[in-house]
Amino acid sequence: MLLVTLATVLLVAVCYFLTFGRLQPRQWITLLALRILAIVIVVLLLFRPMFTYEKERVQRRSVIFLLDTSSSMSISDDAHGRTRFALASERVQQWWEQLDEPFDLHLIEFSERARELEDVKQLATLAPDGKATSLSRALVAATRVGPKQRDIEAILLLSDGVHNSARKPEEIARQLSTTVHTIGVGASLRGSATHRDVQLTGLNCADSLMLNNKARISASVEGVGLAGRVIRVVLGDGGEVLDEVELTLDDIEGGQEVEFEFRPTVKGRHTYTVRVPPLEEVRIEENNARSVVALVVAPGIRVLYLE
Repeated sequence: MLLVTLATVLLVAVCYFLTFGRLQPRQWITLLALRILAIVIVVLLLFRPMFTYEKERVQRRSVIFLLDTSSSMSISDDAHGRTRFALASERVQQWWEQLDEPFDLHLIEFSERARELEDVKQLATLAPDGKATSLSRALVAATRVGPKQRDIEAILLLSDGVHNSARKPEEIARQLSTTVHTIGVGASLRGSATHRDVQLTGLNCADSLMLNNKARISASVEGVGLAGRVIRVVLGDGGEVLDEVELTLDDIEGGQEVEFEFRPTVKGRHTYTVRVPPLEEVRIEENNARSVVALVVAPGIRVLYLE
């Protein structure tokens, strides 16, 4: 196309010079410019040139890390004495280095709430001190990160698995169009023959208790590797001991129920704590106690009304 245009323009220029050379230069050059414009238009109509612009864009799919920072992650049940949070953080950093190039990585720390971190280097500033573990909020937060949900390759959830907040995480996971890989952190209580542990697995108390009336609080205690051992289970209100029970641990999986009786003597809001004093052979002491809040009120007049 360019060669045809150039040859035509040269031929026309020579012809115009020979024919209109006697005119003033400005006149015949003006005529030549108009003719060249006409030639360019005709050539474009004949050849129909096309201009294309191509841009290559690489869009990486996302991988989202969900890291539990609740207080239970501060338990040191590793053979080398490292906390669950330290082990999980180390694993996240290793996987981050391996996946950083092919994927767009995001990191969310969660306990009772979830928060996205700007960079994996912020792991050094975190501490496992959350008051609760909400796996459901973590999964919801994963769907709200920058990319759309369909652009998420996978979600990696690292936690010790003690969900103690509202909503069921399995129901939220079913609504996601993304695979959720769950990575458990911490040693199994029955995974080792040498492991010893005592934990409070449950605590049951009424929301309100009557002043100067007999009240009952029941607790569930589970022992691992301590069959036949007699332990003390103590019920307290602040620094005051309300009741104490001796319990002989069995080797059956599941908690053993312990019941306490006492009479509340002070009205108001009370925090009752059931605990097992530390044992020499037990390394994990964070699960040796549980607390519950109850309101002590004055008893009302009892009325039996029949209609």
